[in-house]
Amino acid sequence: MSLPVLGSCEAERRRSTAPCGRVARGGHAPFFTALEAPVGAVSRLGKESSMPKYLFQGSYSQQGISGVMQEGGSAREAAARELADSVGGTLESYHFAFGSNDFYAIGELPDHAAAIAVAATAGASGAFSHFETIVLMTPAEADAAVERVARYRPPGG
Repeated sequence: MSLPVLGSCEAERRRSTAPCGRVARGGHAPFFTALEAPVGAVSRLGKESSMPKYLFQGSYSQQGISGVMQEGGSAREAAARELADSVGGTLESYHFAFGSNDFYAIGELPDHAAAIAVAATAGASGAFSHFETIVLMTPAEADAAVERVARYRPPGG
């Protein structure tokens, strides 16, 4: 499994308050996108939050869906809530879905290390055939991103 280097944005943070990012992928392991969340971001509920917000989505393996059928959907939501709580976070919502993913969960976690701990623990359980972790950004973060000038030279250009 390939994971982002935590603190890799440290030098960037010293130069700017805008978010920076790293992406790492590895086989069937969870996918991590690391963007720094602003302290004091306001959630849709109007509450101030100092924690990054994450979207977790995935598909159950045969073993995982057997467990859902045995225990029920509410037990999975409770397990996800307990997992988030165990690293100092909160589960905002948990939904089952039709389509390419069996579930979507949104939660706030203290930092990216906590998100990696959640994703690695879930991914190592064998309950998922696909598991993805996505950092969510506020509109203000998107504004800061589009205002930032990035220099890039395409191949052959």
